[in-house]
Parts: sequence; structure tokens; C-alpha cells
Amino acid sequence: MLFSAILLYPVGAMKKAAVCLFLTLSPQLLPAATGYWVHNLVADASTTAKADFYDTRMINPWGFTNGGTFWLCDLGISTLYSVNATNTTPLATPNQTTAPSVPGAGGPPNKGSCTGIVSGVAGATPPNFPVTAPGKSPVAASFIFVTEDGTVSAWAGGADATQAFLQVDNSKTSAYKGLAVLTTPAPQLYAANFKTGTIDVFDANFKPVTPAPGAFMDPTIPAGFAPFNIQAIGGKLYVTYAKQDANKQYDVAGPGNGYVDVFDGTGKLLQSLLSGGPGFFGAPGAPLNSPWGMALAPATFGTFAGDLLVGNFEDGTINAFNPNTGTFLGALQDVNGNTIKIPGLWAINFGSGALVDTLYFTAGPGGQKHGILGSISANPNISASAVTNAGQIAGGIAPNTYVTIKGTDLGATKRTWGTADFGTGGTSLPTSLDGISVTLNGAPAYVEYISPIQINILTPPDLPTSGPIAVVVTDNGLASGSVNVTAQAVAPSFFLIDTAGHIAAQHANYSSVATATPAAPGETIILYGNGFGVTTPAVSKGVLQSGDAALVVAPTVTIGGTSANVVYSGLIGTGLYQINVTVPATLPNGDAPVVATVGGVSSPAGALITVHN
Repeated sequence: MLFSAILLYPVGAMKKAAVCLFLTLSPQLLPAATGYWVHNLVADASTTAKADFYDTRMINPWGFTNGGTFWLCDLGISTLYSVNATNTTPLATPNQTTAPSVPGAGGPPNKGSCTGIVSGVAGATPPNFPVTAPGKSPVAASFIFVTEDGTVSAWAGGADATQAFLQVDNSKTSAYKGLAVLTTPAPQLYAANFKTGTIDVFDANFKPVTPAPGAFMDPTIPAGFAPFNIQAIGGKLYVTYAKQDANKQYDVAGPGNGYVDVFDGTGKLLQSLLSGGPGFFGAPGAPLNSPWGMALAPATFGTFAGDLLVGNFEDGTINAFNPNTGTFLGALQDVNGNTIKIPGLWAINFGSGALVDTLYFTAGPGGQKHGILGSISANPNISASAVTNAGQIAGGIAPNTYVTIKGTDLGATKRTWGTADFGTGGTSLPTSLDGISVTLNGAPAYVEYISPIQINILTPPDLPTSGPIAVVVTDNGLASGSVNVTAQAVAPSFFLIDTAGHIAAQHANYSSVATATPAAPGETIILYGNGFGVTTPAVSKGVLQSGDAALVVAPTVTIGGTSANVVYSGLIGTGLYQINVTVPATLPNGDAPVVATVGGVSSPAGALITVHN
């Protein structure tokens, strides 16, 4: 386990510490599961929906980008939220300092109703999609927006971080509902013009491009339907269609009101994929009702792994289709088998990096007067090889041992246990955090840390000391498959402070032992570890550790291959073992490997301390 924060409270001679554990691990692609869980990350107000955060600026968000920071297309502005699985920032933390305005018709101070957003378009000299602020040279746009007002604008931090700059004003003739970008064979923007029923194309200088005759046309779609959104998926352009009202400004709700086509970058029709009305060639119509959001599911997304997901704005459902044939496969359902419905549903998109298995969505409930950013996850996915001793992320599991579980869709939030989780008496260990729990042979474990890609648990002191242990992760009623790991009586390992393998260790004055502050030969230092075994007095089940408890069987320790004198060994915090050892006087300068052995079991190789005379 890598420690990014260690809080130490000395109480007596080198015998007391409390450790706050934060992990950084990589996800693995694991088997698919079934069922889906909806979690609201951000809402504009608590009266809109219960959420982890509230941001009054987030009104009617449509499109969003899916990097480590989500940029949302809101009413008049773009709000930002940190969505990173591998740092310690809670998921969807609002950025309160950056929220650039998005201009509407006529430009500033008028603000537009932002609908579509794209990123990743920067590059080339001179810059593609240039943004020019007064008195500055052009810089490439980082984000480009379109609005229902019929405008195209672009933002670049090197131009002005507070605003996007108007590039195209077609407000007299257009209503842009969505935006896509392709970079090959040449960078071009594609805007879904709901008012004119066309796809408007712009080059890398925001100049209009006239497509070939018949481009972006489908004769099978009846009059009165117009492009509602456009999205680049796998190098192709997917276009959704909705029914226009009399003024060709807004969509008309109704079952079957929708189509989805696939085009290439020139506007050549590749496939009439989905029809909500009478089906293509007599096939049954698809359950479309003003479709807007689209996403291709990864291989780990439960029942609908690898399928095309299409979200309906009007009824809030997300339906799955075969991406090649367009065959309807079903709607996303919750753990009780009820169809998931998200009022005012707009974008759906999978995360990036470690969050590629989680589907994120935006919505404008309450007649588009409010806003929600949320996530949808499948059943947790784990494998036996991803259940390891949390110290050094290697070795076995044993009673009273921290264990790391890696996987996908393990939860929608990211945090460690805190004071509020320890019950009314303040001493009870939690068996669930935010609805996420783990059982070992059917008995609850104590949940210390949760995130979408990993969970940290403390095993109970009465865990069997041999034989198979069935591990199951449950996220708000959605259970993973059961995987078996083998228990052992002890599983000694050390907690680490970096990927090089340096042990979480301290000098006698409780300052850190590190490469810049090494241990000296002959010095007694403190090592922190995991899974060292039975203590006296014995560990009390289900409560925070109170007081020191010496190991019944003291470990032996070698440093640099030389036996080191163990001065003290025992528990000094909940699940936290402390080993006080004297560094052998004969060690040379440099990193020295450390191995602890107890009950015939040795800690994994690779743990180090830095020594310098």
C-alpha cells in the first residue's frame, strides 16, 4: 500500500501511531456483470436531487468532455468538476475559480444556452481553431462550444480564462443542439442545426465548409425530423434526429420520435442505424423519444458490454442496441429490475483513464431549470488475483489485516472512513461506506477506503487462518461475483511511501525516514506494517484499537541481509503494526532491503530503507 498521507500521534516511546490510508492503484479489465446503479455527483440544489456536491451555477448541462476534469456545457457558462480516480480529491469536486462564460447571439455580454462541447482540437502551426484575445497572438482552442442561439465559440487559457470568444454567429438562421469534431483527413467541426435540419460544417479556421450535394441526408427519414445531436464515435459521425415543433426550435416528445444515422466525415451515409417510427425494411421501431446522448459501452459494462447506448431526452431512458445491426437489446435497469429514468437526460459518456467503465450523464430536470451530473455503474467486477495484502500490494491475507481489492465499478464515490462512520459511540468499525460493503465467507469486513477502482478493507480478527475465503463486493445492492482467495494465519508486509518500495518508517523523534533523511547504522527506527498476527491483549472485534498490544510471536527482521535487533513489535492502531528495529552497524550507504518473518512466513521482497552513515 502506498501512503500519500501519514498522520502520527506519539504517545510514549515509539509505540503509538494512527495512519490515514490513501491508495493509488491501476484498474484491471475484469469480467462483465449485470445491473446498474445511478448516483448523483453534483446538483444545482438539494431540492433538485440528493448529491455529493451542490453548485448553483450548473443549470441545464448538456454536453461535457470526459478528461480528468469534466467541462460541462451549461446555461451561459461552462462549469468544471474534478473526476479523477487515482488522486485523493473526491469525485466531482467543483472548480469554483474557473467557469468561462459562453457567448450567445451578438456576443458578450449576451450569454448563450450551451449545448455541445468538444476538446482535444489543439495543434498545428498556425494553430487549428485559433482564439485571439485583444492584444494577444492567436492560440489554439482547448474547448469549443455551440449554443441553441446558433453560435460557435472557443476557449483557450492562453487567450482569456474567463470567457470563450465568439467565432460564428448564425443566430438568425440556426439553433445548434450538438457538436462533434474529426481531425482526419482535416480538422473540421460538425454542428447539428435543428432549425434548418442540416449538419453545418466548419474548417480549422471556423470558416463554413459546403458539403457535397446529398451529404448528411437520409431519404428514409420523414420530413419534420431534424438533427438533434451529433457525436464522433470510432472515427464516424453518429447523428440523432428528433421531431421539430412548428417553429423548428424545440423537439416534440412522443414514443417513436427519433432516428439515428451514421455518416463519414464527408457526410456520406454509412448506415441508417435506428428508426423510432416504422422500422427500416419493416423491422419494429426502436424505443426512441428525442434521442440525444450516445456512448459505446466498454467490455466491462455489465449486460450491455460493447453495445451502443442511446439516451432519450424526453423519457429519460437509456436503451442499448447492437452497434452493427441496430437491434434493440433492452433498457438499463436498476437492481430491482426497474427501467432507469433520468428526467431531462442529455449527455451520456464513459469516463477516461481509470474511469472508462463508469457511464456519466448530465440532465436538466424541472423543465431544464435545474442541473445534475451523475454516474451509472454496473455490478462490481473483481478477480481473485486483484485481492491482495494491502501492504506492498503483495502477499496473502490473514486476520486483522488490511486488504486491497482492485476492480471496476466498485463504487461511485472516493473517500476513507472518518469520524462520522464510527457510530454513535465513535468506536465501531464501519462495514459499509456509501452503500459499498465487502463480505468474506458471508461475514462483513470493515471498509476503510472506497473508490470506483479499488476498495480497502480490514479483515476481522476471527477470519479463518486457512482454506478458501469467498470475497464479494456489493455496491448499493449490486453484488459482484464471488472469488476465492486463500487465508493464512499471518501475512506480514510493510506499508510503503513510494513506488520504489521505501517503507513507511520514522526516526525516534517521529520524523520520516526517507532518501533525503536516511537511517544511520546503529540507530533504532520505527517500521509500519500489516498482517503480523495475534497480539496480547487480543484484538476486539468490530471496534477501533484502544492501546498498545504486543505480538505474541515477535518477528525476526533482516536489513541488507543482516539480522536486526527487534526492540518492540505490536499493534499501535487499528490494524496497524509497529516494529522498532536497530539498524545493523555494518551496513553500507544506500537502499537496504528489509524482510520480516513471523510464523514461518516472510514479508514480500522489495521493501527498502535508505541507510547513510
